[in-house]
Parts: sequence; C-alpha cells; structure tokens
Amino acid sequence: MNFTGKTAISTGAASGMGLLFAQNFADLGGNVVMCDVNKEVLIEKVDEINKQGKGKAVGIVCDVRDYEQVCHARDMAVSEFGKIDIMANFAGGTAVRMQNVDREKYPEFPDVPIDVYDWGIDVNLKGPFYFAHAVLKEMREQKSGLIINIGSITGCEGDGYGMDYPTSKAGLMFGLTKSIAQFGSKYGIRCVCVSPGPVL
Repeated sequence: MNFTGKTAISTGAASGMGLLFAQNFADLGGNVVMCDVNKEVLIEKVDEINKQGKGKAVGIVCDVRDYEQVCHARDMAVSEFGKIDIMANFAGGTAVRMQNVDREKYPEFPDVPIDVYDWGIDVNLKGPFYFAHAVLKEMREQKSGLIINIGSITGCEGDGYGMDYPTSKAGLMFGLTKSIAQFGSKYGIRCVCVSPGPVL
C-alpha cells in the first residue's frame, strides 16, 4: 500500500498500537500527526520516524480529555498537511491499571475512587467523541475521511472491577461508531471499529 499524500492523526501515539499505526503509516509514505500526553517519549518517537526519510511525522502534546487541545491538534494537522484523511483513536486503557490502583486497598468496584473511573470514561469514550466532533468539521468540507475507533471484547463481556473500560468500549462500539457512520455517509465519510482481544 502507498499512503503518499495522505494524512492521519493517531492518538496515544507515543506507545502501543497508536505508535505502531504511526510507524507503519509513515513507512508507507503517509504523513502522521502523533498525539500523546508524554512529551519526552513523543518527541523521541517522532524523530525516529522522520529519520527513516519516508512519510513525515509531527508530534503534538494532547490530552484527549481536553477539547481545546483536541481542536488544536486538528488545526495543526490541517496547517501542516492541508487535510485529514484518517483519524485513528488509540489513546486509552483500563483505568484501574493505568492509574495503578491498589486492589488490596480498593478490593471491589464501589471502593475505587470515582475519579479513577472518570479518567477511564473520559479517555476511552469522550476522547474519541471529542476527536470525531473536531475532525468531522474538516472531513465534511473535504467530503471524505475515515475515522477508526478501537473497541474491545471487554465491551461485550463486561468487567466486574474495571467497569469504566467495558462501559466506554460498548458505547464506542455500538453507539459512537455507528452514529458517526450514519452522519458521515452523506459526506463520503466512513467510520469503523476494530475490536481486538486482549492487547498488552
């Protein structure tokens, strides 16, 4: 495949699937805007991609929970590359793991501080919602675009402890993705959801 002249935004792009997407997209000639909260690692990964001399990478420090930062990332993508062809929402994770919750201290769901679950819902559901809202303004004008959401088998199976994650992923898989697809159809915009099994 050849993505020369195409531009993608990837969230959670300093590590994991977000980084792998960015690396492969650039390796195939595409331009990628890499968004992450970890500035130091983000800069390192952007530099590594650009040293390959294929597609171009730009790094933007962005907390997906902050709509102003999301809009800034969109605007930077358009300013740098002229358009947004793909929006890939990778940022996320189970809050109790990402926030290093002590299961001995907080053994069951009602014991976990609610701000832990707020973080999970904000990153895993509101983050993709915010980015969709922001980039669809541009994609509507282009009359083209693709939004990729990342689901999870947990969104179907549930989790009796890390409840933010299946709640968010179910909303993403069955609500947001289908709703964006319905809206986007008249503008040539597609929205898909990839739902893997466990990802380490």
